[in-house]
Amino acid sequence: MKYYYLFILNLLIFGCQSNKTDELDRIIINKNELDAIFIDSVFVDYKFISLEDTDSSLIGSPKKIVLKNDMIFVSDGRYLFQFTTDGKHLRTLDRRGGGPQEYVSIWDFIVSDKEILIWDQNSRKMIRYSLENTYINSYILDYFAASIYLIDNDKVLFSSSYQGNDEYKFIIRDLETMEIIASFHQINKAQTTYRHIMYQDNYYVYKNVLLFHELMNNYIYELSNHELKPVCYIDIYGQNPPEEFWENKYDDIRDIQVVAQNNGYCYGIPIYAESENQVIFSFRRDDTALLCSYLKKTKESIQSDKLILFQGVPAIDISRIRFNTDSEETFLFAIESETFYEDIDNNIPYAKELSYLSNNGNPIICIAKLR
Repeated sequence: MKYYYLFILNLLIFGCQSNKTDELDRIIINKNELDAIFIDSVFVDYKFISLEDTDSSLIGSPKKIVLKNDMIFVSDGRYLFQFTTDGKHLRTLDRRGGGPQEYVSIWDFIVSDKEILIWDQNSRKMIRYSLENTYINSYILDYFAASIYLIDNDKVLFSSSYQGNDEYKFIIRDLETMEIIASFHQINKAQTTYRHIMYQDNYYVYKNVLLFHELMNNYIYELSNHELKPVCYIDIYGQNPPEEFWENKYDDIRDIQVVAQNNGYCYGIPIYAESENQVIFSFRRDDTALLCSYLKKTKESIQSDKLILFQGVPAIDISRIRFNTDSEETFLFAIESETFYEDIDNNIPYAKELSYLSNNGNPIICIAKLR
């Protein structure tokens, strides 16, 4: 399966906002790269779940995973699948088409306590369904959003990827009416040229504060009073891109990546999660995706491009894991089911303890908490 880092060429982002990083909380990451990070050193209370395979629950490459209402929701861009936390298939939302109740593709989705919201970027349509997949209503919006996020169960935050400099990058709408409550640029209007958001996992809630993070940006932001404010700067090996790096003019994302790679810059942050004890995030160095764990108390960190999921199972590249997390309650990720099998053809797992996992083509879901 193609997980998150295969989407990198489609992502356009924004860079640093201020030279005054000394005014922010700073996380200093010293180079301490390991061959692999063992899951027990980062996560606790984790479990692996096989997703049932039926004729209506065969998942392509997972784009987003959500745990809500004691159900696991998985989208592959075509369908939205619902499973129990034991992996039993409940239902599949398949409403592809051009009608009012239908979508061309599931670009992003969110789940509230009582409904599902599908964002179809192709037709600029927001569609509301019940948790049982019953159609509620839909809206056509004059906004080419890349991601959506639910705020307080009654508002939807839209982040833009394609709006020009004269159009707002963020819009907050009322969930019931889709009327605009607020609109704003993420940092300032003059620096939006490359700040495009196309990933659907840019948000994280820690201690009831909504944080924003993104690929190739080493800042963490707080959404407050309808604006984003930088609250943390992550210094990786002392090799972050300098301010002038973002002042250059680039034709596309690949140009940015090539210049960053040629200069040995370390840049993130596509994955971010935080607990009382640690911060975990991902970044790129020399065109390699790495996962980093930073301990708040000791200020020590470890990094690796591989994660060991189970004793005896070979380490897996971070780039092959589809991570999704949005709060300190859970950390979710999807792994190819064959990862746990030594003999794939004969379905022989690496360890007897993994015999309950099915190598059925559907991904294995891991639900965990940070240490």
